[in-house]
Amino acid sequence: MSVNQIGLEIPQKELSFKVGSTNNSFPVVVVNDSNQFASFQIELIAAGADTKEVGYEWYTISPDVSVKIPPGDLVEFVVAIIEPPIAGFSGVMNITVRAFSIELREENREVLRINLQQGAGRSLLRLEV
Repeated sequence: MSVNQIGLEIPQKELSFKVGSTNNSFPVVVVNDSNQFASFQIELIAAGADTKEVGYEWYTISPDVSVKIPPGDLVEFVVAIIEPPIAGFSGVMNITVRAFSIELREENREVLRINLQQGAGRSLLRLEV
């Protein structure tokens, strides 16, 4: 069995957010457990959300892509939830945090539970003709 070369650390596995609040961010730490320099990216995948139909960015990540870091070093990303991944959703949802590296051709995933509470956000009205 191969050992994963990407370490993924999320300090808190359960978070509560109020949509529209300025306090909706959390850190994600990615560790280079390989023996070569590599850059890393992360993405969030929401359970039950159709990414093609969402039509808007529901989170932001800073930085977008890490610089190449040496073996054993780490990079800290800051993720901010700006909208619910499913329009009008409030409640508990599982979010998969996916860390990957193009150089290593590998990925690692962790599941995070978030409790989204209603706040000032995107309108719930949807009109189709």
